[in-house]
Amino acid sequence: MKDSEIIDTKGTITPLGEKLSQLYQDMPDVVWEIIWINLSYNSPLIKWFVNNINVGTVFSKKILQSIYEEQYSEGYTTFKYSLPFLLFTNSVTLFPLP
Repeated sequence: MKDSEIIDTKGTITPLGEKLSQLYQDMPDVVWEIIWINLSYNSPLIKWFVNNINVGTVFSKKILQSIYEEQYSEGYTTFKYSLPFLLFTNSVTLFPLP
């Protein structure tokens, strides 16, 4: 939540978080786009993901872990435990936004 700039370091909702909360009912796609943009700048895991994984390609968690491990031995444990939350399933397919 901090990396998406919805809350600050004290856990307080930010002005952006308040605005996104207001917009979510009518424009959930826009809210998620803003969240992903902020994560791609602020979260090392998401930044790696968007810069290294091609749109439209299917990967299993195991393959993503392998790709990441080849590039970064440091921080691999954090990546390994964070990856399931990024994917929500055993595989992921990325598609460009309409």
